[in-house]
Amino acid sequence: MHKYSNSIVLPFNARQLYEIVIDVESYPEFLPWCLSSRIVKKIDDNNFDAELTVGYKAIDEKYISRIQAEYEKKIISKAISGPFKSLDSSWYFKNIDKKQCRVDFMIEYQFKSFFSR
Repeated sequence: MHKYSNSIVLPFNARQLYEIVIDVESYPEFLPWCLSSRIVKKIDDNNFDAELTVGYKAIDEKYISRIQAEYEKKIISKAISGPFKSLDSSWYFKNIDKKQCRVDFMIEYQFKSFFSR
């Protein structure tokens, strides 16, 4: 299992940063290696499934993640299909003042065995 986490204070408020992260369908516009992204199932106002296609050179893979969100506070993502044994990420947003926000990001992932696919 691989894990990465980071905390940073940015010169934006929680709403602004939350809106960027939750806008899954815009990911190909600004995320390297994200070839396509779309919402495939809306569960309710705060939960949905999103399909992403990521690729680099001759390799591309699709996967679906279940997204759980709490407006301006957090976004939790868990892969439910695709090349990962597990892929979990979280974003937490906390306003420091009107113009600054602390963002805590974490991702953990493990690929399925190439031979089990």
